[in-house]
Amino acid sequence: MTPEEYERRPEVKAALRLVRANREMLCRSGSFATFKHRLMTLLGIPGPQYMSWIVPTELLYAQKRVGPKGERGWSKKDAFRQIVGG
Repeated sequence: MTPEEYERRPEVKAALRLVRANREMLCRSGSFATFKHRLMTLLGIPGPQYMSWIVPTELLYAQKRVGPKGERGWSKKDAFRQIVGG
């Protein structure tokens, strides 16, 4: 699967939309833990419950795709390789 094919998956499109719509809140996250906490707040998942929640690959990809590192030159292929391998 190529990055282009991956981005056509409905769950990936939804994740990209979510992260783009909340760019300011999510993309300022300095670490994965901060990103996860802000994402859980956004999704309405309270307190300690989010600590055991595994962030779907799609949301990790969305973060890498449109986050600060992406804006500094992460290519779609680099983000894809980092998240899903290959």
